[in-house]
Amino acid sequence: MKRDKVTFPHMGNIYVGLDALFERFGYDVIVPPKITQDTIRTGSKHAPEGMCVPFKYVLGNFIQVMEKQDVDYVLMAGGIGPCRFGFYGHMSKLILTKLGYTPKFIILEPPAGRWFNFTIDVLKLAHWRIKDIMPAIHWSVAKMELTDRLEEELYMKRIAYEPQKRKAEKLYIKYVNRIFKADTYEKLDEIKKDAFEEYESAIPIDNDRDDIIDIEITGEIFILLEPFSNMDIVRKLGEMGVRVSRTSSSSKWIRDRILTFLADKNKEKSFERAIRKAEPWMKVPFGGEGIETIGHTVEAAEKGFDGIIQVMPFSCMPEVSAKDVLPDVAREVGIPFYSFIFDEHTGGAGFQTRLESFVERARDVKNKNRKSDRTVVTVA
Repeated sequence: MKRDKVTFPHMGNIYVGLDALFERFGYDVIVPPKITQDTIRTGSKHAPEGMCVPFKYVLGNFIQVMEKQDVDYVLMAGGIGPCRFGFYGHMSKLILTKLGYTPKFIILEPPAGRWFNFTIDVLKLAHWRIKDIMPAIHWSVAKMELTDRLEEELYMKRIAYEPQKRKAEKLYIKYVNRIFKADTYEKLDEIKKDAFEEYESAIPIDNDRDDIIDIEITGEIFILLEPFSNMDIVRKLGEMGVRVSRTSSSSKWIRDRILTFLADKNKEKSFERAIRKAEPWMKVPFGGEGIETIGHTVEAAEKGFDGIIQVMPFSCMPEVSAKDVLPDVAREVGIPFYSFIFDEHTGGAGFQTRLESFVERARDVKNKNRKSDRTVVTVA
């Protein structure tokens, strides 16, 4: 019996979980090729000029897959509010139809009170195999969460300490591939144990180094999570002696935005907390992750980060709105801030120079604060 073929766009490591989900639902999964310059070139050729950069990556990804093989279904998340993300699925479908591709689109809108419609969408996605839905979702989320944990706790925190360039990255790729191929929870436990042990052995953390600084990255979710779109900012910061943190991850985004029923009802979600923190400067959400970016800047200062970076696509209305107030917010809460805007024309040399400049400024501020904290006691 022929199995339906399904694909989806790349966004960081989200493919690890989506592959696991659709395998359990009985699909042949077509993981799209990793994003390259050809992806953005293809997407830009066919996308409306005014659409934001992530849409061009998404569209380019779809076209790259369909140029090579037939696809029955395309999965795309939807959105609500003023952000153009809500148009991605519908606009992609129109453009692909015009190009002669006719896959069925599964657009998963955030529930936002529409639980009946959301449930029907999920049932269709699972071929009405009701008993398979929750086990498949939990398996998918488990893979995503482990992938994110290794990235955040091992890769992003240890690049600054690696004695050999790209060692942290090579280890991370190795363990992501093992997670991708794993077929039992026992294997995931084994991978986690092996990863933590090997990182500790190969790249131990040197707590005596005082040149290491901590920087958090926030901003629009696609640019935040997809390394190619942000010019591999995490690795570049790590190689400058920075321990990097991000305000979101693939699994956190899925839990907070799509599979909201998995969240702990008694615990405040990270994006809800960020919105609350932003209230002195912006009281009403205005789409995308804009207001959260403001709140995360406040939180970064409260947590003692040495700097915070906003990443955003060119012409992103929510992040542009946030960018207008962020310099004032950062100054008031006392944290160095910089905003990087990315599009298909962003140049590597200029980006590297500005990144190095910001890191040195954050390091100088940290050193000055450290000196001012020292008090000299004079005994009369």
